[in-house]
Amino acid sequence: MSDVTIGPRGHRPEATAVPPGYLPPTMTTYMRGWAGMDERSRTQLFDWFAQRYQRPIFEYLRVVLRKLTGSDQSDTAEELRQEFFMQKIFSGVVFERYDPSRGRFRDFIKKIMWNFVKSRLRIPPPDPPPPPDEDIRDPVLSGPGGGIDDQCARERIRLVMARLRDHCRASRQETHHAMFLERFFPRDGVVAAYADLADRYGLLERERARGFDDEKARTESSKKARSRVETVKGKFLVIYRDLVAEECEDPAEIDRIIWSDLELYAEIES
Repeated sequence: MSDVTIGPRGHRPEATAVPPGYLPPTMTTYMRGWAGMDERSRTQLFDWFAQRYQRPIFEYLRVVLRKLTGSDQSDTAEELRQEFFMQKIFSGVVFERYDPSRGRFRDFIKKIMWNFVKSRLRIPPPDPPPPPDEDIRDPVLSGPGGGIDDQCARERIRLVMARLRDHCRASRQETHHAMFLERFFPRDGVVAAYADLADRYGLLERERARGFDDEKARTESSKKARSRVETVKGKFLVIYRDLVAEECEDPAEIDRIIWSDLELYAEIES
Protein backbone atom coordinates (compact mmCIF):
# COMPACT_ATOMS: atom_id res chain seq x y z
CA MET A 1 0.00 0.00 0.00
CA SER A 2 1.32 3.43 -0.87
CA ASP A 3 1.84 6.18 1.66
CA VAL A 4 -0.53 9.09 2.17
CA THR A 5 0.47 12.72 2.55
CA ILE A 6 -1.20 14.58 5.39
CA GLY A 7 -0.63 17.90 6.99
CA PRO A 8 0.75 21.17 5.65
CA ARG A 9 4.33 19.90 5.62
CA GLY A 10 3.60 16.77 3.65
CA HIS A 11 4.69 14.09 6.14
CA ARG A 12 4.47 10.57 4.71
CA PRO A 13 3.63 8.04 7.43
CA GLU A 14 4.29 4.34 7.31
CA ALA A 15 1.74 2.29 5.38
CA THR A 16 -0.93 0.90 7.69
CA ALA A 17 -3.16 -2.12 7.05
CA VAL A 18 -6.86 -1.41 6.61
CA PRO A 19 -8.89 -3.05 9.38
CA PRO A 20 -12.26 -4.55 8.43
CA GLY A 21 -15.19 -2.16 8.23
CA TYR A 22 -18.32 -2.57 10.32
CA LEU A 23 -20.09 -4.08 7.29
CA PRO A 24 -18.46 -6.92 5.32
CA PRO A 25 -16.20 -6.18 3.48
CA THR A 26 -17.21 -3.10 1.52
CA MET A 27 -20.56 -1.50 0.88
CA THR A 28 -20.31 -2.27 -2.83
CA THR A 29 -20.12 -6.01 -2.20
CA TYR A 30 -22.75 -5.73 0.49
CA MET A 31 -25.17 -4.10 -1.96
CA ARG A 32 -24.93 -7.03 -4.35
CA GLY A 33 -27.21 -8.89 -1.97
CA TRP A 34 -29.87 -6.15 -1.88
CA ALA A 35 -32.63 -8.29 -3.41
CA GLY A 36 -32.27 -10.96 -0.74
CA MET A 37 -31.75 -8.68 2.28
CA ASP A 38 -34.05 -8.87 5.25
CA GLU A 39 -35.52 -5.72 6.79
CA ARG A 40 -32.82 -5.42 9.43
CA SER A 41 -30.01 -5.55 6.86
CA ARG A 42 -31.74 -2.98 4.67
CA THR A 43 -32.17 -0.68 7.64
CA GLN A 44 -28.47 -1.03 8.37
CA LEU A 45 -27.69 -0.11 4.78
CA PHE A 46 -30.00 2.92 4.90
CA ASP A 47 -28.35 4.07 8.12
CA TRP A 48 -24.90 3.76 6.55
CA PHE A 49 -25.94 5.74 3.50
CA ALA A 50 -27.62 8.46 5.57
CA GLN A 51 -24.54 8.85 7.77
CA ARG A 52 -22.28 9.19 4.76
CA TYR A 53 -24.39 11.19 2.32
CA GLN A 54 -27.19 13.03 4.12
CA ARG A 55 -25.18 16.10 5.06
CA PRO A 56 -23.19 16.35 1.78
CA ILE A 57 -26.38 16.13 -0.30
CA PHE A 58 -28.07 18.83 1.77
CA GLU A 59 -25.06 21.14 1.61
CA TYR A 60 -24.70 20.55 -2.12
CA LEU A 61 -28.36 21.40 -2.73
CA ARG A 62 -28.08 24.49 -0.55
CA VAL A 63 -25.04 25.75 -2.47
CA VAL A 64 -26.70 25.03 -5.83
CA LEU A 65 -29.84 26.93 -4.84
CA ARG A 66 -27.82 29.88 -3.56
CA LYS A 67 -25.89 29.91 -6.84
CA LEU A 68 -29.10 29.89 -8.88
CA THR A 69 -31.20 32.29 -6.79
CA GLY A 70 -28.64 34.54 -5.09
CA SER A 71 -30.11 33.91 -1.62
CA ASP A 72 -30.08 31.26 1.09
CA GLN A 73 -32.59 28.49 0.37
CA SER A 74 -31.92 26.09 3.26
CA ASP A 75 -35.58 25.15 3.70
CA THR A 76 -35.94 24.30 0.02
CA ALA A 77 -32.65 22.38 0.10
CA GLU A 78 -33.94 20.28 2.99
CA GLU A 79 -37.22 19.61 1.15
CA LEU A 80 -35.29 18.46 -1.92
CA ARG A 81 -32.98 16.31 0.20
CA GLN A 82 -35.95 14.56 1.77
CA GLU A 83 -37.53 14.08 -1.65
CA PHE A 84 -34.30 12.60 -3.02
CA PHE A 85 -33.98 10.19 -0.11
CA MET A 86 -37.61 9.09 -0.42
CA GLN A 87 -37.52 8.65 -4.19
CA LYS A 88 -34.05 7.20 -4.67
CA ILE A 89 -32.79 5.79 -1.37
CA PHE A 90 -35.56 4.51 0.88
CA SER A 91 -37.34 3.15 -2.20
CA GLY A 92 -34.26 1.04 -2.89
CA VAL A 93 -33.76 2.45 -6.39
CA VAL A 94 -30.08 3.26 -5.82
CA PHE A 95 -29.26 -0.16 -4.43
CA GLU A 96 -31.29 -2.06 -7.00
CA ARG A 97 -29.69 -0.30 -9.97
CA TYR A 98 -26.10 -0.13 -8.81
CA ASP A 99 -23.81 -2.53 -10.67
CA PRO A 100 -20.28 -2.66 -9.18
CA SER A 101 -18.89 -4.03 -12.44
CA ARG A 102 -19.77 -0.76 -14.18
CA GLY A 103 -17.96 1.62 -11.86
CA ARG A 104 -17.59 3.03 -8.37
CA PHE A 105 -20.57 3.57 -6.12
CA ARG A 106 -19.77 7.23 -5.48
CA ASP A 107 -19.69 7.93 -9.24
CA PHE A 108 -23.05 6.19 -9.56
CA ILE A 109 -24.46 8.36 -6.77
CA LYS A 110 -23.11 11.46 -8.50
CA LYS A 111 -24.97 10.58 -11.69
CA ILE A 112 -28.25 9.99 -9.88
CA MET A 113 -27.86 13.09 -7.75
CA TRP A 114 -27.00 15.35 -10.66
CA ASN A 115 -29.83 13.99 -12.79
CA PHE A 116 -32.21 14.65 -9.90
CA VAL A 117 -30.90 18.20 -9.46
CA LYS A 118 -31.09 19.00 -13.17
CA SER A 119 -34.61 17.60 -13.39
CA ARG A 120 -36.03 19.24 -10.26
CA LEU A 121 -34.33 22.61 -10.77
CA ARG A 122 -34.78 22.58 -14.57
CA ILE A 123 -31.09 23.14 -15.32
CA PRO A 124 -30.54 23.09 -19.10
CA PRO A 125 -28.03 20.59 -20.54
CA PRO A 126 -24.64 21.90 -21.68
CA ASP A 127 -24.35 23.14 -25.25
CA PRO A 128 -22.66 21.41 -26.93
CA PRO A 129 -23.16 18.19 -24.95
CA PRO A 130 -19.99 16.51 -23.64
CA PRO A 131 -18.65 13.33 -25.27
CA PRO A 132 -20.14 10.12 -23.83
CA ASP A 133 -16.85 9.03 -22.27
CA GLU A 134 -16.05 12.38 -20.64
CA ASP A 135 -15.85 12.52 -16.86
CA ILE A 136 -19.04 13.65 -15.16
CA ARG A 137 -19.10 17.39 -14.49
CA ASP A 138 -21.16 19.22 -11.95
CA PRO A 139 -24.06 20.90 -13.77
CA VAL A 140 -23.84 24.10 -11.71
CA LEU A 141 -20.73 24.39 -9.61
CA SER A 142 -17.00 24.42 -10.16
CA GLY A 143 -14.04 25.11 -7.92
CA PRO A 144 -13.33 23.81 -4.39
CA GLY A 145 -15.97 23.55 -1.72
CA GLY A 146 -19.18 23.39 -3.70
CA GLY A 147 -19.73 20.25 -5.79
CA ILE A 148 -21.05 16.96 -4.47
CA ASP A 149 -17.54 15.41 -4.54
CA ASP A 150 -16.27 18.25 -2.37
CA GLN A 151 -19.17 17.94 0.05
CA CYS A 152 -18.57 14.19 0.38
CA ALA A 153 -14.88 14.81 1.02
CA ARG A 154 -15.75 17.28 3.77
CA GLU A 155 -18.10 14.75 5.32
CA ARG A 156 -15.46 12.01 5.25
CA ILE A 157 -13.03 14.31 7.03
CA ARG A 158 -15.70 15.24 9.57
CA LEU A 159 -16.49 11.58 10.27
CA VAL A 160 -12.81 10.66 10.58
CA MET A 161 -12.17 13.54 12.97
CA ALA A 162 -15.15 12.55 15.11
CA ARG A 163 -14.02 8.92 15.28
CA LEU A 164 -10.45 9.97 16.06
CA ARG A 165 -11.64 12.27 18.85
CA ASP A 166 -13.75 9.48 20.36
CA HIS A 167 -10.83 7.03 20.15
CA CYS A 168 -8.45 9.44 21.86
CA ARG A 169 -10.96 10.14 24.61
CA ALA A 170 -11.48 6.43 25.21
CA SER A 171 -7.69 5.91 25.25
CA ARG A 172 -7.14 8.90 27.54
CA GLN A 173 -5.02 10.55 24.86
CA GLU A 174 -6.78 13.92 24.73
CA THR A 175 -3.44 15.74 24.98
CA HIS A 176 -1.98 13.62 22.18
CA HIS A 177 -5.03 14.50 20.09
CA ALA A 178 -4.72 18.23 20.77
CA MET A 179 -1.05 18.16 19.79
CA PHE A 180 -1.87 16.30 16.58
CA LEU A 181 -4.46 18.91 15.63
CA GLU A 182 -2.05 21.78 16.25
CA ARG A 183 0.57 20.02 14.15
CA PHE A 184 -1.52 18.93 11.17
CA PHE A 185 -4.80 20.87 11.31
CA PRO A 186 -3.93 24.23 12.91
CA ARG A 187 -6.87 26.64 13.11
CA ASP A 188 -4.68 29.65 12.41
CA GLY A 189 -2.79 27.91 9.59
CA VAL A 190 0.49 28.01 11.54
CA VAL A 191 2.05 24.57 11.99
CA ALA A 192 3.20 24.04 15.57
CA ALA A 193 6.83 22.98 16.00
CA TYR A 194 7.42 19.96 18.23
CA ALA A 195 9.49 22.11 20.60
CA ASP A 196 6.57 24.51 20.98
CA LEU A 197 4.15 21.64 21.60
CA ALA A 198 6.48 20.20 24.22
CA ASP A 199 6.61 23.55 25.99
CA ARG A 200 2.87 24.24 25.70
CA TYR A 201 1.77 20.83 27.00
CA GLY A 202 4.23 20.52 29.91
CA LEU A 203 6.67 18.01 28.43
CA LEU A 204 9.59 20.44 28.56
CA GLU A 205 9.00 21.18 32.22
CA ARG A 206 8.92 17.46 33.03
CA GLU A 207 12.30 16.90 31.36
CA ARG A 208 13.76 19.82 33.25
CA ALA A 209 12.40 18.31 36.45
CA ARG A 210 14.40 15.17 35.65
CA GLY A 211 17.58 17.23 35.97
CA PHE A 212 18.40 17.78 32.29
CA ASP A 213 19.96 21.04 31.24
CA ASP A 214 17.87 23.29 28.99
CA GLU A 215 19.24 22.02 25.67
CA LYS A 216 18.89 18.36 26.64
CA ALA A 217 15.42 18.97 28.07
CA ARG A 218 14.28 20.62 24.84
CA THR A 219 15.67 17.79 22.73
CA GLU A 220 14.07 15.04 24.80
CA SER A 221 10.72 16.80 25.20
CA SER A 222 10.56 17.48 21.45
CA LYS A 223 11.12 13.78 20.78
CA LYS A 224 8.27 12.88 23.11
CA ALA A 225 5.99 15.45 21.53
CA ARG A 226 6.76 14.00 18.10
CA SER A 227 6.13 10.47 19.35
CA ARG A 228 2.69 11.42 20.70
CA VAL A 229 1.72 13.21 17.51
CA GLU A 230 2.91 10.26 15.40
CA THR A 231 0.80 7.89 17.50
CA VAL A 232 -2.36 9.85 16.75
CA LYS A 233 -1.37 10.34 13.11
CA GLY A 234 -1.11 6.58 12.69
CA LYS A 235 -4.55 6.09 14.19
CA PHE A 236 -5.90 8.90 12.00
CA LEU A 237 -4.81 7.04 8.87
CA VAL A 238 -6.15 3.70 10.10
CA ILE A 239 -9.55 5.28 10.76
CA TYR A 240 -9.49 7.10 7.43
CA ARG A 241 -8.60 3.98 5.48
CA ASP A 242 -11.20 1.99 7.37
CA LEU A 243 -13.88 4.52 6.46
CA VAL A 244 -12.92 4.76 2.78
CA ALA A 245 -12.60 0.97 2.56
CA GLU A 246 -16.33 0.73 3.25
CA GLU A 247 -16.79 1.90 -0.35
CA CYS A 248 -13.56 0.97 -2.09
CA GLU A 249 -11.62 -2.29 -2.41
CA ASP A 250 -8.46 -1.03 -4.16
CA PRO A 251 -5.70 0.02 -1.68
CA ALA A 252 -4.18 2.44 -4.19
CA GLU A 253 -7.57 4.05 -4.79
CA ILE A 254 -8.15 4.30 -1.04
CA ASP A 255 -4.93 6.27 -0.65
CA ARG A 256 -5.78 8.43 -3.68
CA ILE A 257 -9.15 9.35 -2.14
CA ILE A 258 -7.53 10.26 1.18
CA TRP A 259 -4.89 12.38 -0.54
CA SER A 260 -7.54 14.11 -2.65
CA ASP A 261 -9.71 14.80 0.41
CA LEU A 262 -6.86 16.35 2.35
CA GLU A 263 -5.72 18.43 -0.62
CA LEU A 264 -9.25 19.78 -0.92
CA TYR A 265 -9.38 20.45 2.83
CA ALA A 266 -6.16 22.47 2.64
CA GLU A 267 -7.50 24.43 -0.36
CA ILE A 268 -10.82 25.23 1.34
CA GLU A 269 -9.23 26.15 4.67
CA SER A 270 -6.48 28.33 3.20
